Amino acid sequence: MPVSQFKPPPLLRGNGDLEVIGPLDLEFDETDLVGEVVIRFLLVQDVENEQPIMVDGVATWRPEQGGSWQVTVPKARMPRTLTAADPLDPKKGICRAIGQAIVIRRAPVDPDDPEFDPDDPDPPVFDSFTWCVKTKIATEEQLES
Repeated sequence: MPVSQFKPPPLLRGNGDLEVIGPLDLEFDETDLVGEVVIRFLLVQDVENEQPIMVDGVATWRPEQGGSWQVTVPKARMPRTLTAADPLDPKKGICRAIGQAIVIRRAPVDPDDPEFDPDDPDPPVFDSFTWCVKTKIATEEQLES
């Protein structure tokens, strides 16, 4: 089954845009991939006595992009400004990062299977996998230091 995460932490740029990156390992031959991988993610940051801040995003990935998917969520698409991590307050900037990837791949072929018919191959297979991690929103300054 393919594997992903959020690495490094989501990055809140100086202009208010949010950069979200994650590794992607298909764990099968890339030539079996049909189309592109679609990654849906939700970042949830709790706010005391208020509704949480939620950033809902979509990224896509193709093998030529290398081992990571990446997307920039513009400030205009965020309902409110996320709070970035603060070295003096360990609770500040924490969020839950939830992801789901949808992968379509060619069905595995086993020529030794007595039911295998090369003239009638199985249709592609949909794989879906999810992950949820606790992370902190980082800033450019924090990553530089």
